[in-house]
Amino acid sequence: MPSDSRTLVVVGAGVVGCAIAAAAAERFSDVYLLEALPKPGMVTSSRNSGVLHSGIYYAAGSRKGFHCLRGNRMLREFCDRHGVPWRPCGKLVVATGPEQVPALEELARRGAANGVAGLELLDPAQSRRHEPHLQVAASLWVPSAGVLSAEALVHTLLRLAQERGASFAPHTRLLDMAARQGRLELHTGNGDFTADLLINAAGLYADEVARMAGEDRYTVYPVRGEYCHIHRRRRDWVRGLIYPLPTPLSLGIHVTRTVDDALLLGPTARYVAAKDDYEHDLLPREFFLEQGRHILPDLQLEDLSLAYSGLRPKLVPEHGAHDHSAAPRPSGDFVVERDARHANIVHLLGIESPGLTACLSLAQEAVELIAAD
Repeated sequence: MPSDSRTLVVVGAGVVGCAIAAAAAERFSDVYLLEALPKPGMVTSSRNSGVLHSGIYYAAGSRKGFHCLRGNRMLREFCDRHGVPWRPCGKLVVATGPEQVPALEELARRGAANGVAGLELLDPAQSRRHEPHLQVAASLWVPSAGVLSAEALVHTLLRLAQERGASFAPHTRLLDMAARQGRLELHTGNGDFTADLLINAAGLYADEVARMAGEDRYTVYPVRGEYCHIHRRRRDWVRGLIYPLPTPLSLGIHVTRTVDDALLLGPTARYVAAKDDYEHDLLPREFFLEQGRHILPDLQLEDLSLAYSGLRPKLVPEHGAHDHSAAPRPSGDFVVERDARHANIVHLLGIESPGLTACLSLAQEAVELIAAD
C-alpha cells in the first residue's frame, strides 16, 4: 500500500510521464496524471522508431548513458512481464567507406567504456552474415539493441498507473501554477488542482511548465524527424536495425524493421519554429532515396512512401548543434533536477532519444527525487 499521503501531480502523459505515474502510485496515495491531449503518448513517445537503445553513443558519466543502460535492462524485463511486444534483434552501425572506420572504432570504444556488452567490430563479410544486403567497409554489432511497440508500452504503463490508484486527466492542459504556503495551486483548462508535489514531464513543453514555476534557464527547441516506409516487397532486405555513424544532431537516418515487421527509413533531423509543426515543407522521397542508398544500394524510388513525422525536445539550439568549435555550448544531456525555488517540484527536460529506452529508469530517479525530504 502507498505510504506517502501527499498529493502528487505529474504533468505530461508521454511514455516518461506514464512511467512516473506508475512508479509514483506505488508510493503516493494520490497521484494525478495531467495530459493536454485526448490520449497518452500522442506526441514524441509514439512518433519515433520504437528502438530499444543500448547505450553506445553517450558520454561516460552522462545521464543519457546511465539511464539508457539501466533502462535497457529494466525495459526488457518489463516488456516480458507485462506482454509488451518487443524483439531483441540487435543493431549494426555501419562504416560505408574506409574513411569512416576510425570513427566506428571510436564508437566501439565508447560503448565498451559505458559497459555495453557483446560489441563486435565486423569486416564486410561478417557484416553480411547479419544483414546480407549490406555493402559496407565495416560495421559494429550491438546485440543489446532491439525494437518494441511504443504505443503498447505507453498504454501498459498508464493501465498499471490506474490499477495502482493514479487518476488520468486527459484534455487537461496546465495553464499556470502558484505556490501558496508550501502547496501548489494548478490552473488548467479543465479545472483547478491543489498538490503537494509536482513532476514536470511535459516533453516539448517542459520548458514552458518550468517557467510557470519561475525556472527560466532552459529552452526546448523542436527538431522534426521525418520517416519513409520501405515497401513490404523489400522486407527480407533487413533483419533488424541498420544505422549510419551518428552526427552531432542525431543518430542518423537509419533502417528499422519494426516489431510488426514494417520497414522504416528515417528519421531526418531539422529544427523547426513551432512545437506542432509536423507537416510544413516536408522532404521529398528523393531525399530519402539518396540517404537510404548509403545503407541499401539497391533501393529504388518506387520502394518508398512518405510515412509520418515526429518532434524531439532538444535543449541545444540550432547554432550550437552544428558548432564543431571548441567553444562551450549548451549540454544535450537529460535534465532531471529539483526546482531551485520550489523543493516540491522536479523537472525533466530534454528527454529526447534514448528517452523511450530510459523511461523506467528516469521514472525511478524522478520519484526518488520528489519523495526525498
